[in-house]
Amino acid sequence: MTEKCKICGTNGAESHPVDGDFSDQTCDYCGHFRISGSATAVKVDGDRPLLKIRGHVQRYGTAEKPALLDVETMKLLAASDFPSVSERADFLLQEVHRSTTYLGQKIDVLTKRIVALTYSVVDSDVRFLADYLTSEGHVEKTVRGGELLLNVTPKGFSLIEKHQAIFIKNKGNVFVAMWFASEVQDAWEFGIKAAVTTCGYHPVRIDEVHHHEKIDDRILRAIRESDFVIADLTGHRGGVYFEAGFAMALNKPVIWSCRKNEFEKTHFDVNHYHIIQWESVSELRQKLEDKLLALFGPQEKTT
Repeated sequence: MTEKCKICGTNGAESHPVDGDFSDQTCDYCGHFRISGSATAVKVDGDRPLLKIRGHVQRYGTAEKPALLDVETMKLLAASDFPSVSERADFLLQEVHRSTTYLGQKIDVLTKRIVALTYSVVDSDVRFLADYLTSEGHVEKTVRGGELLLNVTPKGFSLIEKHQAIFIKNKGNVFVAMWFASEVQDAWEFGIKAAVTTCGYHPVRIDEVHHHEKIDDRILRAIRESDFVIADLTGHRGGVYFEAGFAMALNKPVIWSCRKNEFEKTHFDVNHYHIIQWESVSELRQKLEDKLLALFGPQEKTT
């Protein structure tokens, strides 16, 4: 069944069956996403917020697994910084590389998906980004009729492989979203951090969180670079729900935990997930270790 896209409003979006309050759609412009009923009511003013939401979905939604959009994620994306020209060019380079099946293959980049993926409005934006990559020596450009064909150069492959090597080196990061208070310092130090480290992963916690008027790019980058997220709901801080929701929008696994005497206060949006309940720090560590090893296994060391 086709209907209007719930992000951009264009006709022809394909709708897929889904239970509950969410709608699952695939739009030629916006990609594959699953959006909550309340998120569809979020007012998106101006072109740039729409481009940021659309670009996000195209980058993180796949045919098999849609990007998840709830109210907090929609607001987060609308308020986030717009990508720079160099970042948008990098998105284009990555997509050409992803689409390449043999060396020297020429990829047509004037598609609806690539326009959206590069946070562009029209084809001329993509042409500019292609010229940027050409000037840097990362691609070669061929114009054929109405097509703009790009192929990755040896210099472009070198840049991409360097980025991939850095990603592999950093593999194993686990972002920890939790209340930063002395009351749960032992839970962090001897519970969560100890469990994550024992399983061979690297825990990442950022103590200075600013969600009210400015989106902290360091937090978003740390979540993007993590393999999965641990969200401890003790204290029920808005930032914890916020960061966990962003991770889910990126299709990253989230492991939930909460001190048992505060479990009843968990927000209804998450209380249907399995939440580790703990009373002592040692119990938190053991349950978390068991969960990590069951879901992901020990992290293999890289050299």
